[in-house]
Amino acid sequence: MRQLLLQGGKVVGVDTSQGRFDAPVVVSAQNIWASDIERWTGIATPVKAERHTVLALEGPQAYTYGMPVYKDLGSPGMLYCRSYGGRQMLVSEGTAGETLGTPDNEQGDVPMDYVAEVGAQAAKRFPSFETAGLASSWTGVYDVTPDWNPVLGPLPEVPGLVVAYGFSGHGFKLSPAVGRVLAQAALGLPTDVPLAPYALERFRGGRLLSGRYGSGAVS
Repeated sequence: MRQLLLQGGKVVGVDTSQGRFDAPVVVSAQNIWASDIERWTGIATPVKAERHTVLALEGPQAYTYGMPVYKDLGSPGMLYCRSYGGRQMLVSEGTAGETLGTPDNEQGDVPMDYVAEVGAQAAKRFPSFETAGLASSWTGVYDVTPDWNPVLGPLPEVPGLVVAYGFSGHGFKLSPAVGRVLAQAALGLPTDVPLAPYALERFRGGRLLSGRYGSGAVS
């Protein structure tokens, strides 16, 4: 989408690389590019792009997909781990990543010092991984809000615009439920989950959501 089309302050459609599409309601779920909403509407969009690193460590013992996702809130990096098939385990940190000046999903560098640091944390909980090697690594970018919780629902200042951004790394697993409640909101129906706590207005009034485990934990 190249441009949100407005007339009299109301949504009338979108301009895309495939042409113009007229619509009285638009759902914008743009991930790290949600800052476009501010460019189109002038409404402040509190979201930043943050690069995070993921490692696939390979140990001497097999892990199966029966291994649950494991969140280690006692580790310095608030690690989360899960099976990656065979003898590999996917490991990443639940803390803040590298803030990017502009949205960018290019791969970042993964220093070996960082690999050693995260590997040592994983080995404290999985002793067999004291001798693990690095199978692969990559980076991905989160769309992060000040309270690490998403902005969901209609923007009152722009009738016809429904938004979803700022999932802070939780978007994929929440997407089925989010898609459903956004569809309900777009149709003017009651939503299965109240969206008021996730409204953009919370940032203006200082009513940030606070998860039980602090930043990185969805409320």
